[in-house]
Amino acid sequence: MFNSLSQCLLKMTSPGVPDIYQGNELWQFSLVDPDNRQPIDYRHRQELLKSLSLNVQRHKDVGKHLGSLLANMDGGLVKLYLTQTTLALRRKEALVFQKGHYIPLQAHGQRSEHILAFARKLEGRSVIIAVPRLCATLLGDNFDTPCEESLWGDTTLEIPHSARACYHQVFTGECIPVNRGEQGEFLPAAKLFRDFPVALLVSEPLGTHA
Repeated sequence: MFNSLSQCLLKMTSPGVPDIYQGNELWQFSLVDPDNRQPIDYRHRQELLKSLSLNVQRHKDVGKHLGSLLANMDGGLVKLYLTQTTLALRRKEALVFQKGHYIPLQAHGQRSEHILAFARKLEGRSVIIAVPRLCATLLGDNFDTPCEESLWGDTTLEIPHSARACYHQVFTGECIPVNRGEQGEFLPAAKLFRDFPVALLVSEPLGTHA
């Protein structure tokens, strides 16, 4: 399921037009035709989407709401939340996704091979996408989720210089400050995935946050 969330976010943010099959808003574990041509319960999905939107509006503590989604992943609501939130950002930042440059990003540290990341950048506006990969190997026998901070150790994600104070994590609502070192600017992986297993970040102008 964690790998599926990573794949879902990559599909909707990579260059091009995302190809989303109706019915795949929730988990879909069937393999090929005709197994994947089952009737779609649209009413169920509409009810879930309405419930999801109401819960997001009611919960002032986004962290607790996300915790509930992650604790009950089997129902697929977490994937629906990811899809709804990402498509909303695509609509808001349409030019970035339509015309923005694609910039591969490099991870460093002990878990660097388990991060795939890139930026979409246009005229000073940038969106960063970062996801864990090979999650079974990453988690092993000692971890249950990529959200455990101790899992990532010293792993960091190098980001392009942008004179930004922080990046807004769209899924959680938090602002992740940019760290600066001798090798440039970076974001700690432990903070990227602290409250949600994938990261969708939007640059914030310098001075927006204290």
